Amino acid sequence: MFAEHDVLRKFSEQAYFNVQYSELSTIDQAMEDMLMIRDLFSLLMSAPIVIEDAVAFIDGEKEDDGRRFELYFPLGYGYPTRESQPRHYMLYPYDDIESFIGTTLEKWIELYPSIKRGIAFYHESYFSRSRHAFQKFIDYVFSYESTNRSLHPLERFPEQEYTALCADLLEGLSPTHGNFVRDILKHANQASLRQRLKGTFERTGLDEIFDRKSIKLHTDRIVNARNNIVHFAEVNNEETVSEENVVDYNTLVRMLIIGDLLLAIGIPKEDIATRLKRDPNFGFLLIGRKLSTLSI
Repeated sequence: MFAEHDVLRKFSEQAYFNVQYSELSTIDQAMEDMLMIRDLFSLLMSAPIVIEDAVAFIDGEKEDDGRRFELYFPLGYGYPTRESQPRHYMLYPYDDIESFIGTTLEKWIELYPSIKRGIAFYHESYFSRSRHAFQKFIDYVFSYESTNRSLHPLERFPEQEYTALCADLLEGLSPTHGNFVRDILKHANQASLRQRLKGTFERTGLDEIFDRKSIKLHTDRIVNARNNIVHFAEVNNEETVSEENVVDYNTLVRMLIIGDLLLAIGIPKEDIATRLKRDPNFGFLLIGRKLSTLSI
């Protein structure tokens, strides 16, 4: 009967994520939480997670103030079953992170308010089919800077020492000049993009894959390209990212964003490089160091 009517083909397996609220919540809050969880799984799986549907269950009578709100949504079509072939296109398939998803989700919830704008740049660029590669490059760099500043608010001088230094510099200046200098000094105590990129290479263990010469070259090109595009609307300078390798550099910046975020939610450093190498989205840059070979 099954073979004749092909009933088995009508069955499918999908992955769902269930959320139960222990206290009263709102639909708006549930939507925010869905987007927050979607962003986490998009990061862990290195795959676009689209919320295609959501179903809410309300437990209890209408007049019951203690009723619960339960929500579930699928993680997208094409999510593989446990028994399927190895999923090398995903950093962390869900069954690989079941044992520590609770701790990871807890850290993500804590970090999310400060990093969600940076992640928005990332996803808007990643999902876009119409943005030029250099526009994506700028979006990825902005995403990296935004998330990295939230995760690592690095300062060059102790705050009190820097405040005293600024006061000395501003003393005696006219209001016009004083306001100008004050604007310059406002973020001058923050680490530069070059310092941040170098720190991410070291923290994620990617400095063990790329040699020091390559890291310096890639960092210089990313910084120079960001500055040239933003300030002068110029590209293809020999000291910047070029038309020939902008897609590779987009992948490299994406990799640095993901590495920083994975570390922040408790993924072991030694696991990150291994996963990135295995994932074909990133592995082609790391196995044989293609970007290093092309650029030097």
